[in-house]
Amino acid sequence: MCTTEVCSRCLNPLTESIDLLGGDFLAGFTLRDSINFDEWQRAQSQNLITDIDEGFDDLIQCLKTGEQLKKAIEYAQSWLELDRTNEIAHRHLIDLYIRTGKRGAALNQYRECVDILKEELGVQPEIETVQLYEAFKRPRIRDSQQTDRRGPDHNPNNLPRQLTNFVGRESEVKEIKQILEDYPLLTLTGAGGSGKTRLAVEVAKELSSEFPDGVWFAALAPLF
Repeated sequence: MCTTEVCSRCLNPLTESIDLLGGDFLAGFTLRDSINFDEWQRAQSQNLITDIDEGFDDLIQCLKTGEQLKKAIEYAQSWLELDRTNEIAHRHLIDLYIRTGKRGAALNQYRECVDILKEELGVQPEIETVQLYEAFKRPRIRDSQQTDRRGPDHNPNNLPRQLTNFVGRESEVKEIKQILEDYPLLTLTGAGGSGKTRLAVEVAKELSSEFPDGVWFAALAPLF
């Protein structure tokens, strides 16, 4: 069990050990006509890889316990660079992105994990990875159900009412939602009359249930 006290003692030696990584064990070195040496080298390399994996896992857990999430993300990314099929590293990153409010990054990391495991290993994610994803998505499902039941017009807002139905532009709506999961400010640009305001209003209506204090429209056109 990783406690704050244990992690405070382990953090420095774990960090120093991981930072000393320099590649595979005796990479590029061999002894001609020595099968025994090659077998020994492979065994030592595998043992070292196991130790490295355990070191990264312990270090990231300690950084999580100490709420050093930015550093934890950096080490999880470095770990994944050593082996892109490492599902534990993927899970750490998904969890860390969730903890830091980067919902879009968490979702993209899960999708990347699924694709890599399928393409390179021909397997599905482990149950722990799927459960992490389901737990992450569940609040969004509840929000969606609540929106369907109440309707966007029942949430606090002053969004202008539209006289026509909003048709098409699904890809733009999806992209805007994904960006807003990671960034608090987004500017839509384009030619006059291209539908920027209508698009922004529709996205605001769809996301209104996620903001308890409501969604508010401020028209700045009269000021220019």
